[in-house]
Amino acid sequence: MNEVSKYSYKLIYPYQVIKFMKKMTICIALSTSILFLSCLGSFSAFNGLKDWNNDLTDNKFVNNLVFLGLNIIPFYGLFFFGDVIVFNIIEFWSGSNRIYLFL
Repeated sequence: MNEVSKYSYKLIYPYQVIKFMKKMTICIALSTSILFLSCLGSFSAFNGLKDWNNDLTDNKFVNNLVFLGLNIIPFYGLFFFGDVIVFNIIEFWSGSNRIYLFL
């Protein structure tokens, strides 16, 4: 067997490095823009569901069972996702909370 083919290396060309660096720069810029957006709101939909669950009955065990049921069927996750992605961004840019109109 030929020694050269036994230890064949893939050459890395400068244009491949530049292409990789451009992709990494774009990925880092997009991820930091999402992480540092900082448009926190009042999380009205999630807190409304939590308050409804707390005030449902006077029995804390029934409230806990309802809480577990709302987590198994992912209502808490959907409400939190809706708050983070939709409602808090609307509240941040408009200055008013749209959820309080429905509660």
